[in-house]
Amino acid sequence: MQREIYRIITTIKEKTGILVSVLSEDKDIDVSTFNDYFKISDRHLKSKQEVITSREENKTYFKFTFNGIKCTACIDGVDKISLNYANFIKDYIEANQVKTVELSYGEEYLSIVTGGSSKSRTAHFINKYSVSKNSCLCMIVKCNNEKANEVSEFLKDYTVNNSDNALVLDLNTCAFIKFIDKDVFDEYMSMTEYAKAIIRSLYEELGINATIYLGGKVSSFNDINISYVQALTAEKMNLTFGGKSEISSYKDYILVKIAEEISKSKALEYINAILDEDAKEIITDEELLLTGEEFLRNDLNISETARILHVHRNTLMYRLNKIEKISGLDLRKFNDSLDFKIVSVLNRLVK
Repeated sequence: MQREIYRIITTIKEKTGILVSVLSEDKDIDVSTFNDYFKISDRHLKSKQEVITSREENKTYFKFTFNGIKCTACIDGVDKISLNYANFIKDYIEANQVKTVELSYGEEYLSIVTGGSSKSRTAHFINKYSVSKNSCLCMIVKCNNEKANEVSEFLKDYTVNNSDNALVLDLNTCAFIKFIDKDVFDEYMSMTEYAKAIIRSLYEELGINATIYLGGKVSSFNDINISYVQALTAEKMNLTFGGKSEISSYKDYILVKIAEEISKSKALEYINAILDEDAKEIITDEELLLTGEEFLRNDLNISETARILHVHRNTLMYRLNKIEKISGLDLRKFNDSLDFKIVSVLNRLVK
């Protein structure tokens, strides 16, 4: 890899006279065509900015990705011309990797989804394969008994156009990329309902139990890695909250992300404001806590919650009544359910 990048920046020097230094995020790639070798500092390497001008050094720094490896490069100058050169060199380096590494359609698609591809490489792929311009999202589909290949084949029945794809990530995991065709999705209330249909069909047709984690919808395939990361976050959050849900959406955990900014002492203060000492049994009793959380997660649907928890409706009603008796919170009422949600989120985070 280092040899390939050095060859590219040497070509740039020969054709334009521009000197370039490159350092990868992991520091395995460290090359330069400067006569006096110029070392890129950790400060610039760790910066999140795509382009940085440093007047004290008289250097313009820029980020690029080469075959999935994130790098920082720099050239001389801080004026508008230097900035234009930086953008040109970035595009030139990233374009060269398309020529040097030829991946199959499936390999390239997977690389884009999981964040291993550069923006220019992604654009090249989209143009080459006429990828849909519709918005899209990523679902992570987890199954049991190492049946990811069967699930991947099954999901092909849910594809509408050539851009939809089911990718095997490991023996028990698939990533399902779904483009949003409004004409097709009019019959579904939401992507959650769509995911429920997949889970139901997987069980009824193949006897496979599955769990789905939904990333958010993004405007185009260029940003599909954002949705993929969100789906992984939904999986992590679901495990934090007991791991009982068949379907978890990143959107469901926005409150969690907000709560993470609150200090432990402030979180305990809020819990104490909602629950007195006797009422705290509902968060120390894991069965009651999970029951309440699952009830809210399923939109206060008694039948669906009982099915997921594998309990009789009467058992579920008994537990909900017990929560109300202990805490005074009737989870069938909006304000009380909101209080319970806040308490459960804060409680999970301070454990």
